[in-house]
Amino acid sequence: MISFFHKQNNTIIVNDIDGCTYNPIFTFIIVGRLGIMKNHEFLINLVSELKGYNFQLKVVRTGILEKKLKKQIATLGLTDRVEFLGGRRDVPELLSHADCLLLPSLWEAFPIVLLEAGACGVPVITTPVGCIPDFISKERGFLVELDGFKDAIIDVMDNYQSAQEKAELLLSTVKSQYNIGKIVKQYEDLYQDLLL
Repeated sequence: MISFFHKQNNTIIVNDIDGCTYNPIFTFIIVGRLGIMKNHEFLINLVSELKGYNFQLKVVRTGILEKKLKKQIATLGLTDRVEFLGGRRDVPELLSHADCLLLPSLWEAFPIVLLEAGACGVPVITTPVGCIPDFISKERGFLVELDGFKDAIIDVMDNYQSAQEKAELLLSTVKSQYNIGKIVKQYEDLYQDLLL
């Protein structure tokens, strides 16, 4: 207790904050070249349907569709919701400060950003294209077709604890199966087999 007051009768009123001013914004991130395959245009249209939710979308990378996408954002009145970060060298740091990675790709091989998100413990919503289903399962993320993407985004925001549990399983998978030491060993074994 405070004991340095000289008066015996005193009242202590603690400092406070206005809870309304501390309303954290949910942060989604998409990392990938601004081209057709990553499907940014679809995602931006989806964002326009979710204006009732408190979130922002960070777009990382550049590409031939950048000007078109920025015009789309302005037309839809989303300049306060969508932020273009350009080409960055600190993707793992950006991911670690995001709440969820979005990857609504039309086609893929094996996107490295999924490994990066997994290593950062970030929940993932992605489409089941290319090799993605070999890595992301319903236990380790949200593997959905495009017509289910909106519901998955809402689900992650409404049930973030469940999304984090999936992200923890994804992190465990990355650590156990995709660590650099293990991958280097696989290459060494392959080269040894080829030399024999």
